[in-house]
Formats: sequence, structure tokens, C-alpha cells
Amino acid sequence: MALDRSRDRGYVGLRATSALAMALFEQSGLRGLLDERIPVDKRRKLSIGYAVKAFIGDMMGHADRRALSRVSDPFMSAPVSEMFGEKMDLEGLGATALSRDLDIMFEAGSSCCHL
Repeated sequence: MALDRSRDRGYVGLRATSALAMALFEQSGLRGLLDERIPVDKRRKLSIGYAVKAFIGDMMGHADRRALSRVSDPFMSAPVSEMFGEKMDLEGLGATALSRDLDIMFEAGSSCCHL
């Protein structure tokens, strides 16, 4: 599988582990797959795929556990609109938006996967 160089962008301002994990998530097509499978209201700034990408970037950037309200911290010095879409800003990565995405993912998972 060849890397798609047309989408190469630097993840300036992030730890290398966060940048690498987020780039691999993007290059693998998983973000697009999530956005395709779990559509959300177009008025929302943050899609499901981008929310998961933010969680991955946050988790890989430090060794300790963090509260949902601090997920946006690693992205304070990074180009958020380049990593998460044109209409995204740092406030869009807040706890309220991310908790809504977690609720949407839970509902989508519980409606399609009955045990």
C-alpha cells in the first residue's frame, strides 16, 4: 500500500507520538470509514472520525489519564483547522462536543450490534 502524498501535512506543535498516530489513522482510511458509517448533522463542526482522531492524538501524547475536558490541550499550539477540517477551531474540541460524539458512537454501536 503506497502512502497518499497529496494529503501530506505537517502536524506542527504536537508530540511525535501523537502526530504519528493521527497520521496513521488518517492514512489508513479509518477516519473516512467512521464518518461514512456514522453520519452526523452537517451543522456540527466535529465528525465522529475527527473526534476519534482527537482522542487518539490526546492518548498518544502523554502517559497519564486525562479528563475529557482536557483532550484539546495537546492541540493548543497546533493547526487545528488543518488536522480536523476547515471549520474547526480549538473550542470545537471541547468536552461538550466530544461527549456528544461519544453518545452518537454508543447509540450507533448499540443499534447495529445486538448481543
